[in-house]
Amino acid sequence: MAAYGVHRHPRPRGIFVDGVLSTRSSLPVIPGYTYGVKVAVSIPDALFRRAERLARRRKMSRSQLYAVALERLVDFDDDGQITRRLDAVHGTLDSDLDAGLLAAQAEAVRERW
Repeated sequence: MAAYGVHRHPRPRGIFVDGVLSTRSSLPVIPGYTYGVKVAVSIPDALFRRAERLARRRKMSRSQLYAVALERLVDFDDDGQITRRLDAVHGTLDSDLDAGLLAAQAEAVRERW
């Protein structure tokens, strides 16, 4: 999947640290260079283009757009977890109405207002 507007570079074989080629997996990070964690993901080209248009319309960076979208998905999933837990608890409770209350409700429905 070619990413629109993203430059692809060949995989680096290492990095020069203090004039020496280092191939360590834990390379130094420049403090304050970024906020948060950098993540590389692959998405379909069409979705990437739609996301780019949306980011421009909302006047936000690509990172902000992806962070907002991911946060909403995670929150939505968390809401599902809460619902499933409540269903599990309430599914074990007796939900039958008291016979007297049921009769009173039926009578109230028959009355004219």
